[in-house]
Amino acid sequence: MNQTTRATLAVFTATVLLAPLAAAAERALPVVFWGPDQTAPGDVVLLYGGGLRESKVVQVRSLPDGTPEPAPTIQACDASLKFVLSSHLPQGVFAVDYGGREPWVVNRPEAPMSAMWCSAATRSRTSRSPWWKPCPTVLSGSSDKCPRNG
Repeated sequence: MNQTTRATLAVFTATVLLAPLAAAAERALPVVFWGPDQTAPGDVVLLYGGGLRESKVVQVRSLPDGTPEPAPTIQACDASLKFVLSSHLPQGVFAVDYGGREPWVVNRPEAPMSAMWCSAATRSRTSRSPWWKPCPTVLSGSSDKCPRNG
C-alpha cells in the first residue's frame, strides 16, 4: 500500500468510527441538575444543567392536573435556562417540560436535611449511641422532641 492509500483508509476508518458518536452527541437530550427550591407565579426561574441551548420554549403545568402552558425563555445557553412562570398560574408545585427525559419539578415539598437530623451533642460519655440521630421535628414542629442521651 502506498502512503496515499493509507491516508485515505485512515480517514475513512475514522469517519466510520466517529460518525455515530457525533450523531449521538447531536441527539443527546438536555438535562437539568439544579433548580430553585421556592418560586411563585410571575417569578423568573433559572435552571442549571447541560444541553439546554435548544430549549427555546418550555411547557409549565401545575401539579397534579394542570394544563401545560408555554413559557418562552428569556435566556438559553448550554448550561442554563431562564424563563418566567406565568403570573396567572396558581401557587403550588409545577412541572417544567424543557425537552429532557423527565420534567423538572419546581416547589417540590422536601424537608431540609437540617430538620431531619439533629446532633446528640449532650449525650453521655459512656453512651454507645451515634452522634447524629433522626430528629422528629419535621413531623412535630418542635425542636424539644430531638432525641437526647444521658
